[in-house]
Amino acid sequence: MGAAAGDGVADVVEAGLNHSRRWLQKCQYETQCRIIQLTAGKPAKQKRAVYERLDADNESSKLTYGLQIGTVFASVFPNGSSWPLFHQHRCDYLRRMSYLIGV
Repeated sequence: MGAAAGDGVADVVEAGLNHSRRWLQKCQYETQCRIIQLTAGKPAKQKRAVYERLDADNESSKLTYGLQIGTVFASVFPNGSSWPLFHQHRCDYLRRMSYLIGV
């Protein structure tokens, strides 16, 4: 029992896909325009201080997570405690990134 054309469900799915395609094409077009502007010598926009801080926090979180996971796999991995450590570091990272996304 699938969705057939004209039954409502297929129309909604198709409309959603068309919307996604239009959205993607719009983003690609805007990116291409910005690249052309930068290539032509238009100065890059200055970031607000809050975005600079968030970018720095994001990079710091990624680095910390990478170092913690690397330590687990390089030093602890054969031990049975490696998976709980991995899980804890992953949860800490996701919690931190969720906070940064919500700011």
